[in-house]
Amino acid sequence: MWHKTMIWSAIIILLAAAAVSIFWKPEDDKYSSYNPEKAKKIIVPLMFTFGILFLIFSLITLVGAGKVGVKVLFGSVKTETYLPEGAHLVNPFLEIRKVSVRTQTYTMSGDSLEGQKHGDDALVAISSDALSLKIEVSVLYRVLPQAAAWVYQKFGDEWVESIIRPSVRSSIRNAAPHFLAQEAYAQKREELQLLSEKELVTSINSLTKNSGYSGTAIEIQQVLIRDIQLPISVKKSIEQKISAEQDALKMDFVIQKERKEAIRKGVEAEGIRNFQSIVSQGITPSLLQWKGIEATEKLASSPNSKVVVIGSSKDGLPIILGDGAGK
Repeated sequence: MWHKTMIWSAIIILLAAAAVSIFWKPEDDKYSSYNPEKAKKIIVPLMFTFGILFLIFSLITLVGAGKVGVKVLFGSVKTETYLPEGAHLVNPFLEIRKVSVRTQTYTMSGDSLEGQKHGDDALVAISSDALSLKIEVSVLYRVLPQAAAWVYQKFGDEWVESIIRPSVRSSIRNAAPHFLAQEAYAQKREELQLLSEKELVTSINSLTKNSGYSGTAIEIQQVLIRDIQLPISVKKSIEQKISAEQDALKMDFVIQKERKEAIRKGVEAEGIRNFQSIVSQGITPSLLQWKGIEATEKLASSPNSKVVVIGSSKDGLPIILGDGAGK
C-alpha cells in the first residue's frame, strides 16, 4: 500500500509540474512587485524535484527482521522468488506483503486469555477406553522462507487458521485413541505428545502436498500438551489409585528399613557376644588373684589410715578400708 501511494503521488506531482510548465503563461503586472515568471521558475523545478524523490522512494522497500517479502503484481503472487530481510529496489507497481518466518506459537486452551480464540478452545478427544479427554495444547511452528509466497497465494493472510488449527485438532484426535485415559493423564503423557507431533507433521505435509507444494512448507518444531482434563469421577479414582500406590511404596520402604535395622542390631549383638567370649577366656582365677594382690599392695603403701579385712575364703585377699585421714 505504501508503494502504491508513493508511485501515484510521484505521478501526480510530475504531471502537475509538466502541466504548470506548459500551460501556465504568467503575465507581468507593472503595478505589482510580484513577478509570476520568476515564481514559475521556482515552483516548477520544486515540483519536479518532489516528484522524482517520491518516485525514488517508491522503488525502495524494507523487509523487517524475521520476515520475508512476498511479491504481488496487480493481484498476481510471484511464488518463484521472495525478498529476504533488508532494503531492496523493486518495481514500484509491486505490492510487497510481509510474512513472518519466525517461530510462532498456536495455543488451544480453555482459558480465553491464553489461546488464540475467545472462550473455551480446548479440544476434546476420546481415549482407547472410550473416555472423553479435554486437552489443551500449544504448537511451535514456522513457515519456511522459500514457501512463504506459495502459502500466501494458496491460503492468504489467514493461513494459520486454514492449516495449523485444523491439523492440530485432527492430530490430537488421531493420537489420543492409542492410550488409556489414565496413561494419557499420567504415565504416558510424553508419548502422547510425541505421537501428536508426528501426526501433525504428517497432516500438514499431506495438506500442502494435496494443494500443490511438493516440499515442506511449514516446519513443526514441537507439540506441547499443556493440560489433560478427565471426567471428575475418573480423575478422583485415578488420584485415589495413585495415592494408594504411593502409600504402598512408602510401606515397602518402611519394611525394608526395619529389616535393615534388625540386621544391624543382630550384628551389634553378635559383636558384643564375641567380645565377651574373648575377654572371658583371658580372665583366669590366678589372674584375678594377682590383680587383687597388686591392688592390696598399693592400698597398703598408701599414707592414709586404713582397716584391713581378711577374705573369708582360704585364698581370699585382704580388703583395706581407709578412714580418710592422711598423715
